[in-house]
Amino acid sequence: MLSILVVAAPAQQIAQHFGQSAGTIDFSAWKKKYQKVYASATEEQAALEAFTAHVGAINTHNARQQSYRLALNQFSDLSLAEFAKSYLAPLHPQRAKRRLAVREDKAVKLPPSGDWRTSGVVPPVRDTGKCAAGWAFALFDELLSGHELRTGERLNVPDAELLARIGCGGGRPEDVTAFAEEKGVANARDARRLLFAKVPGTASLATADFPALNFSDVQGIQAALAKGPVSIAIEADQSVFQLYTGGIITQACGPSDEMFSEPPVDNEVLDHGVLVVGYGTDSGQDYWIVKNSWGTYWGENGYFRINKACGHA
Repeated sequence: MLSILVVAAPAQQIAQHFGQSAGTIDFSAWKKKYQKVYASATEEQAALEAFTAHVGAINTHNARQQSYRLALNQFSDLSLAEFAKSYLAPLHPQRAKRRLAVREDKAVKLPPSGDWRTSGVVPPVRDTGKCAAGWAFALFDELLSGHELRTGERLNVPDAELLARIGCGGGRPEDVTAFAEEKGVANARDARRLLFAKVPGTASLATADFPALNFSDVQGIQAALAKGPVSIAIEADQSVFQLYTGGIITQACGPSDEMFSEPPVDNEVLDHGVLVVGYGTDSGQDYWIVKNSWGTYWGENGYFRINKACGHA
């Protein structure tokens, strides 16, 4: 029988982040909310220690009143290394660095803001579970959105079917495009080539391995986004992504910035795929609107906003 472990000291500190009164906040309440069960008392003790450390990091960060907030969520019993191991995987390790390509991008003029969700072409937020397949979900949803924009047809495909096809943390881009074609996306590979062929400065990416873009490619993302939602690669092995709950992730977005309670697990390696669906400006900050694949519990109902300057640190 597992022992019951509670957190008493941080109760007042974390109440505002957990949405309950200070007197009722403890580790047991958090476990119940997220239906957490541990295999042994040792495993539960490790989870409690990670949870307690995150409470301190959350309060330290939120006291600074920056433009984004952290909070307890379904990942709060994991150390950063455990989180990265379960939910992330290096993308094409032989060349998965921040700067995937060196090219000259031409500026593309767009309206001050835009959000493909308002057109109804963005698939619902998915949940990979403990399966590092965010890149596949991002690419697949880019293809589904593009198909609907071209044909008006909406294709609904369960998460489990894609995961069964590509596996956890593995698979290849061509597996995703082939699966998309099986599910009704006509000429999925040609559609992706067409998208990038029409984007100034990105034609060479038409046949590139996924991910073709990352946050350093501001003009490339902006140009592709004019045609539809676009999948990109990010470095997500950072506490800001593990504990993010809302607001605009700002500026450097790298290990030297004081925003991080822990440094990245593997500095400069792109390890997750997400879908950029829009952009806007708030209080002078230009940001991307980005769809993640960790369920709607995480972030802003499964989305996050990030300053366009990220990736240029």
